[in-house]
Amino acid sequence: GNMEEALKHLKKSVELDPKYTNARVMLAELYSAMKEEGKAAEQYGAAIELDPKNVKNYLMLGILHARLKEYEKATAVLNKLLVTSPDSVMANYYLGKIEVERSNYAKAADYYRQAEFYLDPEDPRRLATFTKMEQSSHGFLRHLQPPGEVFEIPYLDGKTLYAYFVRASFAVERQPC
Repeated sequence: GNMEEALKHLKKSVELDPKYTNARVMLAELYSAMKEEGKAAEQYGAAIELDPKNVKNYLMLGILHARLKEYEKATAVLNKLLVTSPDSVMANYYLGKIEVERSNYAKAADYYRQAEFYLDPEDPRRLATFTKMEQSSHGFLRHLQPPGEVFEIPYLDGKTLYAYFVRASFAVERQPC
């Protein structure tokens, strides 16, 4: 439909009843579709104040802040969501993305692990999320001093197991087993 017409009606709805949460959420979604993320974030913030138990609004606000590269704000909002909904796949996933942007790979791997853990075994996003966790773990290993290593161990039926080796960061003489 016509976004400008919808915008006019939603603004009027909020003007007539500033406590009408659904109108604020729809307005936020419309602003987001119009690439006016700052205005969308304002409306999601207002909706959260009106209905602090609605986890979807926290998620959407956190994602908007992440898209705007406002990582501190995004992290605060998404972590607040995780207090009441620790099984939020999307909150954990986006926190993982944020930590990758910050080059905090160990934390990113943990958030991706949490996201993958709460996905249904048949969910098509599961493998991609697991892959992000592995990539973050490898990023962490690369940044260690000395760098960690990934080894492939042959397993049953031609499959491979992966193992990580992390050397001591100080000189060590050969130790007995």
